[in-house]
Amino acid sequence: MIGKWNKRRIELPDFIIPGAAKSGTTTLYRILQQHPEVFVPSYHKETYFFSFFNRELTYEKEFQSHLIVNPIEYCDLFKGQSNKLMGEASIGYLYDFEDCIQNMQKFYGEKTKEVKIIIILRNPIDRAFSHYNFLIRNGFETLPFKEAIQKDISEKRKKIRPGFDYLDYGKYYKQVKAFIDYFDHVKVFLFEDLKDFDRLSSEMFQFLEVDEIKIAQPIKANPSGVPRSKFLVKLLRKNKFLAFVYRNFPLKMQDRLLNFRDRLLAKMLKRNQMDEEMRKHLSTYFEQDIRQLQKLIKRDLSHWLMK
Repeated sequence: MIGKWNKRRIELPDFIIPGAAKSGTTTLYRILQQHPEVFVPSYHKETYFFSFFNRELTYEKEFQSHLIVNPIEYCDLFKGQSNKLMGEASIGYLYDFEDCIQNMQKFYGEKTKEVKIIIILRNPIDRAFSHYNFLIRNGFETLPFKEAIQKDISEKRKKIRPGFDYLDYGKYYKQVKAFIDYFDHVKVFLFEDLKDFDRLSSEMFQFLEVDEIKIAQPIKANPSGVPRSKFLVKLLRKNKFLAFVYRNFPLKMQDRLLNFRDRLLAKMLKRNQMDEEMRKHLSTYFEQDIRQLQKLIKRDLSHWLMK
């Protein structure tokens, strides 16, 4: 999609996947990478551009190093790809929905509403615990879950890394409503929809108005859990040689390598279980938001709550 910024014609994505975090956005992204009519940046998922453009950042350097906040650098991700349907995914867009939509208006102008939005949501209780275990896996989380979700603690820590705000990331109602109210084309999936992989892929391709293709195999991306070996997990995640090799393979081979890595990674992780008392507490915490959400998206979400 062509947009305008400071009177300069620029190429911007035709669709955005704004989240939610730890809900299957990477799986959707990898499905789309396999489609010959679609372009998503191979090496830079989660730019957070529309969240953080023109905003003073207080986050730790490791987190900021992955962000793209320069407009020219962002637009260069899509340079020369306008013959394809272009898109990107950044899980922070749903959480930072106000900044995201305002910044999209600055760049897309009158064409903002035409951008297609794909959202995938997960039971916010499971999402929060998965996000917590994901940050343990990556070496960023050291607190017990019960302590990490305390409001006073999360308010301080989210200034270091927004992902520490485990509970508010799952307050979907206002987030999703903002996108539905503003954009003309919004598709909402649930994490459970990934079980019927072919149907989900088909619905997504129909929504984007591209040819339906058969995806080779189900994708299980970005597993969460406590590392059985921190050294081996880190080796798989942050190995410069493996990253170099990966980038020099064709796209189809890259996808196979990522799937292989994530299957191997999953075997190196131990999955913690949330105790029933905590699940009951969070079910009460999220209940009103879930009931509002199910009316909004017209999907039964009663299975997200404890009976």
